[in-house]
Amino acid sequence: MMTIAIIIPIVLLIIKLVYDYRLWLGSKPVNHKKEWLILAACCIPSIVLFTLQSNFAWYFAAPLSGLMIAFFIWLFFDGIYNVIRGFGFWFTGSDDPDDAKTDNFLQSLKLWQHITIKVGGLLLLILTYILC
Repeated sequence: MMTIAIIIPIVLLIIKLVYDYRLWLGSKPVNHKKEWLILAACCIPSIVLFTLQSNFAWYFAAPLSGLMIAFFIWLFFDGIYNVIRGFGFWFTGSDDPDDAKTDNFLQSLKLWQHITIKVGGLLLLILTYILC
């Protein structure tokens, strides 16, 4: 079960990378809200599986599982997407009117803060899930 819970977000990450990269090549805009909603809905099976395998009560395990998946996708989508477009892993893009809210937030931070939030957040969530 845990294998399936892990594989689903990885497959979704790959699909999102291919889809958004094709949009970028065609100079087409990304509908960040629509993509987030679709991605979140597609992650529900993983969230349920992680929740069922957790030692936490479901009402703690479900948000923890969702956040863990969200931080995983946030970290690796942004980084890999940047690299395949020829930028550095931690690139936050230019300041455009159609930026995702998370991009605007990251652009306001220093690089060490950006790294700490993404990596530290993901590690904290995974460790909490494993240790509790």
